[in-house]
Amino acid sequence: MIDGAIAGQLDKLNQKYAEAQPFPHVVVDNFFATDFAEGLLADFPPFAAGNATNEVGKQGKKSVNPDFDSMGKTYRELGKLIVSPEFIAAIEKITGIEDLVALPGGAGGTHESRTGADLSPHIDYNYIDYKGHVLHRRLNVLFYLNKDWQQEWGGNFEVHSNPRKPSENTFFSYQPDFNRCIIMETSERSWHGYDPIRLPESSDNSRKSISIYLFSATRPEEEIAPRHSTFYVQRPLAPKFREGHTLSEQDMRELQGHIIRRDHWITFYQNEVLRFSAMNTHQATSPPQINPASRLAGRIRYLLRRLFGRA
Repeated sequence: MIDGAIAGQLDKLNQKYAEAQPFPHVVVDNFFATDFAEGLLADFPPFAAGNATNEVGKQGKKSVNPDFDSMGKTYRELGKLIVSPEFIAAIEKITGIEDLVALPGGAGGTHESRTGADLSPHIDYNYIDYKGHVLHRRLNVLFYLNKDWQQEWGGNFEVHSNPRKPSENTFFSYQPDFNRCIIMETSERSWHGYDPIRLPESSDNSRKSISIYLFSATRPEEEIAPRHSTFYVQRPLAPKFREGHTLSEQDMRELQGHIIRRDHWITFYQNEVLRFSAMNTHQATSPPQINPASRLAGRIRYLLRRLFGRA
């Protein structure tokens, strides 16, 4: 199922992954054998079969379906592949991360996004509870199934350095091309997303991808952070909104949309605070506590590496 040429590229891919900026990631084209990739596209589930409710409880333009078993033979084979020693060994070789854990179903699923959808820069939730264990989220493995995708259509995968400071933020963008795989670190610095999808009015196309999340029982102490949900940063206003600009009716609708979106996310994070407070109150399973001195030493080592080694 994995293209036979990938095995001979693992060392080179490992170097690209380790050297990538602003955090480790790598793009692998033609990851699957062609017939298997074609099968994934042919069996891709319809939009209505997934869940289009977003994090703030609103119907959105992205549908997610985690149930590979309901999608036909090709997806059942994919479900077996992602928990196989062959797949795990290849990803460990590419990333240098040992003892990776893949959950049945991949913990992600198929993602279909229609025109108007976008994914604001974010870092992912950092822990998952699985069969009585707390696992660290370590990697996203993303597969794309979009033939003849045009860059101007948007939906391009982005990795950001720091979207909280737009004037300093740098980012790289990759088209979601057919049979392209992107493997990326998930950490407190792995800001990523995709820009708004702008398909032609006459098009019934959509952006199709598959997300696989990989975990581990431990991770380096300097990378450990308190448990949190996904953190989003809203994109800055368009350059036209500056001193002297006269607002049009369309501008007002755009600004009102930004305000509504901001308020939805404020409500979401307020609810997250309540949810995590309830977990602590009921003494829910939490990540192991790290000795404060060890944590401080780990953070110092991390900062030194960032200053004098690979940033």
